Amino acid sequence: VCDSFPEAENIPSFVIKAVSGKKLVVLKFDITNSTDSDMKVDLSSKKLSFKGIFNGSVKTNVLVTLLPEALNTFDDVIPAGGTIQTVLVFEISESYADNLTTVTVEVKSESGTKSIKLK
Repeated sequence: VCDSFPEAENIPSFVIKAVSGKKLVVLKFDITNSTDSDMKVDLSSKKLSFKGIFNGSVKTNVLVTLLPEALNTFDDVIPAGGTIQTVLVFEISESYADNLTTVTVEVKSESGTKSIKLK
């Protein structure tokens, strides 16, 4: 939970800032290529939608960002045996962000919807 992402200073990339009264919730995911060959992962071409469900009732869609590590638009090659960290970024009310008890990500595709409880 933060006000902006990435948080580190002097990063020459795109920075997302929460609007007044809101906070960003950044969920980090590692994608590991456990094969012996480089693997192309192109989630940007899939018809996926991501929704965050916080404290069981606060629902919000993932932000569309220009971050190269955004899971919802990820399109890159993962080297053999390598791992790449990706993120999903959500914006929620500051009052909810201060007391997150449950976090679920709902992933919707052409074949259906799956809910993944993270916390």
